[in-house]
Amino acid sequence: MAFLEDFLSFDFEGTEVFLSIDFAIKEGNNIVLYDWKTGRERDVETEIQLACYALFVLDKWNILPENIIARIYNLSIDKEDEFRIDAEKIDNIKKHIRESILNMKSHLKDGENNLGEEKDFPKEEGPLCLWCNFKKVCMLETLPNCT
Repeated sequence: MAFLEDFLSFDFEGTEVFLSIDFAIKEGNNIVLYDWKTGRERDVETEIQLACYALFVLDKWNILPENIIARIYNLSIDKEDEFRIDAEKIDNIKKHIRESILNMKSHLKDGENNLGEEKDFPKEEGPLCLWCNFKKVCMLETLPNCT
């Protein structure tokens, strides 16, 4: 089995969680997840991301956490780093996702039904970015350099 940039999702306690694993392969009894990085060393956010990928794998294939290996390959410095998954990391990512969902829903008009109002999410000024995914709703979209 292998994925390449597929858009995936799984149900986490009634909330759909979306993710995109760069690549996964089965090696013996292990599932090895690969994540490509282009400019930064492994950090806390990367570990959260990889633990979330592992949670997806556990949900889909019912294997032990210890049989999941995550590898980060940093293209800019030609370095591979390995991140081992265990039961404690799975418990921690579940707690993190629960807290994140509660935080996001707390900003909605109706969190139970996932309903929000645009006025409750004011736009903030920030640096111009030609590659921003949120440019469509950005206050800066009318500036000449923001194309």
